Order: sequence, then structure tokens, then C-alpha cells
Amino acid sequence: MLPPHKAIVLKFPRIFLTTQFLYIISFVFFTFIGYLYYKNAVSFSFIDEYNNFMAGYFLLSGKHLYSQIFFQHNMLMAYLSALIQLYLRPSTLYQLVMDHRLFVLFFSICFDAWLIYRFKYFALLFVIIYELWKYYLFGNLFLAEGIIVYPVVYLLLLNLSAINNKMTIRSGELFLSGVFTWFILWMREPYVPLALVLYMVLLFLVKKKKETVYSLIFIIFMSLIILVTTDVKSYITDVISVNYTSVAVGEIQQSGIAGIGILKIFFYPVLTLIYGNWDILRYFSIILSLFFIYLFINLIFKKQYITSIYIILLLGISNIRIEPPGTSYYQAYHMVIWYGLCIAISAYLTKYIYDNSKNRTPLLFVTGIFVLSNLVLIFLPGSYILSNNNRQTIFTTDYGRYYSFQKLINVLSSPHQSLFVDSWDSLIYWKTSTKVAYPYIFYYPPMNGFRQFQNARTTMFKNDPPSFYYEYVGEIHAYSPSIPVNLKALYIPVYFDNNITGLYIYKPILNTIRTQQWKQANQMGYYIKT
Repeated sequence: MLPPHKAIVLKFPRIFLTTQFLYIISFVFFTFIGYLYYKNAVSFSFIDEYNNFMAGYFLLSGKHLYSQIFFQHNMLMAYLSALIQLYLRPSTLYQLVMDHRLFVLFFSICFDAWLIYRFKYFALLFVIIYELWKYYLFGNLFLAEGIIVYPVVYLLLLNLSAINNKMTIRSGELFLSGVFTWFILWMREPYVPLALVLYMVLLFLVKKKKETVYSLIFIIFMSLIILVTTDVKSYITDVISVNYTSVAVGEIQQSGIAGIGILKIFFYPVLTLIYGNWDILRYFSIILSLFFIYLFINLIFKKQYITSIYIILLLGISNIRIEPPGTSYYQAYHMVIWYGLCIAISAYLTKYIYDNSKNRTPLLFVTGIFVLSNLVLIFLPGSYILSNNNRQTIFTTDYGRYYSFQKLINVLSSPHQSLFVDSWDSLIYWKTSTKVAYPYIFYYPPMNGFRQFQNARTTMFKNDPPSFYYEYVGEIHAYSPSIPVNLKALYIPVYFDNNITGLYIYKPILNTIRTQQWKQANQMGYYIKT
């Protein structure tokens, strides 16, 4: 007679569950990820990132944010960049980029270490998966999304732990949550609803009156300081009016989330299985979504309905800038917060289901497949991890034109002359010896629909035409600069290899440029046709 069937139960050796082993694994991973992102520290140039550099740069020159520096985002990223440049004092464009990228690396490792210390093994699961994949989301760039994802995840894990009464919220954590909430609020405006929901739910769940009061006082007091030191009218124009009119409306139409389409943001894991771009990030998205759906179904079977609804709500409001599944790099940073939350929720649910299951074998098997699939996928040929690109070569490719035009303008100009960079390439302003011609410094395409900025541009050309005008040419062959028609004849183009470069010189200042200056320009390959 056969013996009765017994469920197979997998048990880990005790050493794998010790805190010491956790910290050893964390240290090894941080060493690997630190080397990985240091190696790729100057890959990609991106307007949203170097706009933060430039806002910080002009803050240090005495300009005021919003009223004198057009800036479409909340202010803390500009202030943060100003602090980095103030204390590290980058003298080259290469150092500028490296300093900011290494700050993000340092910040992420410190916060990862804190999360692991606080939440142990399931936080390590989040850290490993997120850090390996954030490169494809621009999570390693100096962008607000790539920084606030960590305090958002911290607030999320406190929320879920408090909902299920599985962890004591320590003394001081409510106050710390208030600090992080304030930080998120003034770092990136699309995630204000997410931060407030996480914070208010935490206050509701953890009834500690004294700490709640201190936390709220901090948020209100620090927010008042920001508002008192900010030109509120200009802030509303730059951050709210321009973003809504020129960005948000177009994104809503393009993503199709108006009306019933808004359901997309709540059920994105299902969408990743149905459509999207086929690339390495899409494969990761499918693996993550399948893992999340498996855990979510288990959560429902355990009758955790409120937690289930709350998770869907959080994923939805973190996904208001939805992109098609598999979107990598330049638009993918919109999805950093969603990916971070989805990975963190999956990590937490793994622990929750493990703690509340008699037969843990299916969970451990699926989790093992999830981790192994990620490790195999991220090390496939073509992955950024296996790239052998030289950092200097990458920098030259991605930042060469900014460096070249900075140097050329410094060679040809005098300090009393002025420069106007039209459209996106504002990084050219960094360390140029000229004055900035435009009163709001930057003139980006979203500003075109606002009379205030258009009139300032018209007045600039009318009363004090810039000595040097630059507009990115790209692959446009029949290029005509956006200089007012009546002034185009007064500007002469600069050439490189018989092609228009996008840099124009105001003809009345040509006689101030000495022969020696032109020789230096010619040695760089630049010239004008006379």
C-alpha cells in the first residue's frame, strides 16, 4: 500500500536567512551596480536632465527661478543641481554630467541600503530587480523621477505593512514620512496625488497623534518657506499653465486615457501582455506583469480585498504619464515610478503570501523563475550590462555638439556680447562667456503658445538682437533659422564641412572678431562664407 501523499516543502538553510548574509549579498550587489552605472555614467544626453543642470547653473549666477529662469518643473531639482555645482565645482562639461550622475548613483545606493536595513529580504528583491532594469527607464539620469522613486517605495512599504499589521511603524517614521512626502511634492508635480495618498493613508493607519502633528507642521512650514521665496505668479505660468496647455493635453490625447481610456493606467500589467514595442524592456515588462498578476490573484484568494483595491489605485495614480509597453529610454522615464511601485508591491506580496501560506512551494518556485528569468534576460547579448563602450567615446557622441559650440562661441565672442539658444539645446549656455540675450534664458517649443514669452522674444530681436544665435539643425536639409524674417539678412551662418551648423553671427559684430579668433575657429573646422 502506497504511503499517503505529503506536500513537498522547500526550506532554506538557516544561514541564508541571517541578517549577516543579507548584508553580504547587498554589499556584493552594490559593488556590482556601482561599477555598472559608473561605467555608463555619461551615456545619453537628455533635455529634461540638462535643463536641471542649467537651472541650477543660472541660480548660482544670481538669477531667480521662474521669473528669470523659465522652468517647467517644481523647484527642488534646480536647487539640488545648484548645490552639486556649488560644492563640486565642475570645470568641464564632462565633469558636470559625471557629478550629477554619480550623485544619483550615491543617492540610490544609500536609499537602497536603508530600504534593505528597514524591510530586509523583500526589499532586497526590489533593489536587485529595479536597479538592474532602471537603465532602460533613464532611472540613472539626474531626473526627479529617478530620485523620488526611492522615498515613494519607502512610503508604499510602510503603507502595506501597516495595512496588514505585519510591522511596527517605529518612532520617528511618521515624521520621516512627512519629510519624504514634502520632498516628493516639491520635486515633481505629477506625483503630488500619489505622495498625498500614501502619506494620508499612513496617518490614518498609524494613529500616533504627537508624531502626526510634528509631521504635518514640517510639511506645512517647509512648503510655506518655498512659496514665500518663490514668484508664485511665474511659478503658476511655467509649471501649471505651460505644462497643462502644451504638454498634458497632448499626452492625454496621444495615450488615449481620456474617458473610458483612463482604465489603461489601472490595468497596465494586463496591457503589457497584449500590445507594445518588442524590445528587451517589453520582455521584462511581461515577466514582471505575469509575476505581479500571480501574486495579486493569490492576494484576492486570501480575501485581502481592501489591500487589492488600494494596490490598483496606487498603480493607477503612479501611471498618469502612461507609455506603450516596451517603451525604452527617452519617453520611458515617465514610467519610472510605476515600474518602481510594481516591483516593490510584487516584492512585498511575495513576503506576505509566504508568511500566510502553509504550502509555500508554488510561491518559491514562481519567485525563483521570476528572478532567474530576469537574470538571464538582463545578461543576454545586446544588454547594456555587456556593452564595452569607452566612456570618453560615449561622451563625445552624446555631448560633442554642446562642447564644440560652447568652445566655438567662447573663441569668437567677447563678454559684452550676447547669445540666444533657440529651442532645446540650452546646455550650450553652460560656461559660455557671453551674456544671455533672452530675459527668461530658455526658449523651448512649449512656450510658443504664450504671448508673454513670444513678446519677450520679439522685443529681444527688435531692441537688442543677440550677437550669436543658435538653433539645432539636426537632419533638416532645407533648414531656415527661426530668426524674424526682417532680421535674417543681418545674420550670417557658420559652416562645418560645407554644412550649416545652426550657429549664426550678427553681422554688425563681425568686425570685432579678430583674425586670431578666426584662425582658432578654422582649426576647429568652423568658418563663414564671405
